[in-house]
Amino acid sequence: MSSLTLDASVALAWLFEDENNEYARKVMRAASSRTMIVPPIWPLEVGNALLVAERQKRITRVQADDSLETLAGLEIIVDPGIVDASCKDLCVLARNFCLTTYDASYLSLAMRENTSLATLDRKLRLAAKEAGVALFE
Repeated sequence: MSSLTLDASVALAWLFEDENNEYARKVMRAASSRTMIVPPIWPLEVGNALLVAERQKRITRVQADDSLETLAGLEIIVDPGIVDASCKDLCVLARNFCLTTYDASYLSLAMRENTSLATLDRKLRLAAKEAGVALFE
């Protein structure tokens, strides 16, 4: 089973009806035959996005909890290896590709694990192409 680095942007598109699109649905279909790996920042990003959406009355608490249950049912592995990457290394990568260090953690993980990257983030997609990281298409 091959792996796929999953950006929070795709997972959030699964959870918010108004953000769901064909690309996100294609990644979801691929999830049954691939292991999805994420950096340690991923649960914090997803959790925060759901909490903000709840506070803004975009979703209810029940919907937020249901979304977390949905994600918990998927084979998503939080990769601890990114912790070994120094903050300096992530800053260098972020500088080189004009990314946040958060997005650089996804790029770094995809590079280290030699996986394709599933993301809806335009800047991260451009950086991946420039870095020679395969994008999930």
